[in-house]
Amino acid sequence: MTRYKIVFDHDQEPDFSWLEQDHYNPNHPSYDPAYRSKAEMDAGCPPIDGNWYRDPENHVALAMVVYAFDDTADDWDVIDSLGGIDFLADSDDWTTGTFYRVEDIPARCAYLRELATDAILSAEKK
Repeated sequence: MTRYKIVFDHDQEPDFSWLEQDHYNPNHPSYDPAYRSKAEMDAGCPPIDGNWYRDPENHVALAMVVYAFDDTADDWDVIDSLGGIDFLADSDDWTTGTFYRVEDIPARCAYLRELATDAILSAEKK
């Protein structure tokens, strides 16, 4: 059975240029308000302040690196990586750290669990 290690850390070179798109600018005709979740949008909650949302300081970008243990080399090999995983900085649905099972990633971090699961499943299909 292959052993995996999933590492989430802050992206060292985040690209938040996408926040400059017109549909995130509350003063532009194509502005599309942002919500914290679909549930909040469906419940009629007010959207996030557009100017606050566009500020990169209010976002965090993570990078994920997934390793598989190579028994022959007695070392970890990188099998997948992904950067620019964006979250609102004040949300609780992201974390950093090293995890040896997807189940060790906090349950509140469902998207990170999904990314890790997809990376491992993709590696196992190869």
